[in-house]
Amino acid sequence: MIWQPEFTDKILSRKPGAVHSSLPAGVWFAYSADRKGEHPQHHLAKYQGVLQADAYAGYKVLYETGRVKEAGCLAHARRKIHDEDVRRPTEITQEALRRIAELYAIEAEIRGSPTEERLAVRKARSVQLMQSLYDWIQLQRKTLSKHAEMGRRSTIS
Repeated sequence: MIWQPEFTDKILSRKPGAVHSSLPAGVWFAYSADRKGEHPQHHLAKYQGVLQADAYAGYKVLYETGRVKEAGCLAHARRKIHDEDVRRPTEITQEALRRIAELYAIEAEIRGSPTEERLAVRKARSVQLMQSLYDWIQLQRKTLSKHAEMGRRSTIS
């Protein structure tokens, strides 16, 4: 799996524990002078697997090939919903945040547990909640205008 952060600012310090994996560490760095979509296509031309990245359109072609599977980021999705809720709270934004909070609560419970235990808990509890959240979002999308802010945001995540 590749995690593809799109940093546009300098990183001044690291927050310990912000991102964790029990897999052996590996680092690959590719620099591009701009954000043209051709760069990820070139950098990841031979890659096959999962890519966790933001919703940057430059990755879309990679996902369309079928070689690269898109892994979304719940924190990014939650932030967009939260921002919309701050601007204009609705039943939809409130319910979405409530459902995401349930998932975050599970993560808080298992933080620091062994990898196998976290996986078992996620399979037993989180998978069902994620599927329910996904299904609920799909239903809500049918009621939202594609031009409304929340309608646009629901397609990004």
